[in-house]
Amino acid sequence: MKKKVVTHILDKKVVIITENSDGTVYTVEADFIKNVIDDWDGRKSFVPEDGARVLFASVNQVPISPYRYTDFESLIEPLAELLPYDV
Repeated sequence: MKKKVVTHILDKKVVIITENSDGTVYTVEADFIKNVIDDWDGRKSFVPEDGARVLFASVNQVPISPYRYTDFESLIEPLAELLPYDV
């Protein structure tokens, strides 16, 4: 019998559930907010393009209000506000 339910523990400090350009949903997990912002400012090896939808985002297991973002680009601002606490 095939498994019908799979549980994935999201144990990193930063967890973002987003999608790529073809609509495939995936997670971006990082130990530090700075890692996500640096990748965003650089080659975008792990984060999606600007307009990619963000379905969920949290830092230290506390969700970021979904009213603060609609896509990955707009999520960068609330993440940057938390940089002083990124220890």
